[in-house]
Amino acid sequence: LKTLDGVPVVVDADAITTCVDFNLFPLPSNWVLTPHAGELARILKVQSADVEKDRFQAAMAAFEKTKCHVLLKGFRSLIAYDQRFMVIHSGNSALAKAGTGDVLT
Repeated sequence: LKTLDGVPVVVDADAITTCVDFNLFPLPSNWVLTPHAGELARILKVQSADVEKDRFQAAMAAFEKTKCHVLLKGFRSLIAYDQRFMVIHSGNSALAKAGTGDVLT
């Protein structure tokens, strides 16, 4: 990862799984993770239902663990970074489906 330090990277799908499986956190601060609730649950080692109970807390916990931008996909996707949140008011729950990370990128 050090060879990519300074280069913005979007991490989605299997790349998220690889980061979890190989414990690659924290990541460079200018990287962006784009998990849906299930992927975020794997990062945090909790159940998807726990993520959905409090999406803000889960996204911030993911930021604390990963040290990079976290874009939690779903209805009212949100971005957590450096103790701040941004809510995307457009879109719908379809953003939690496979392939939307590619679109967001």
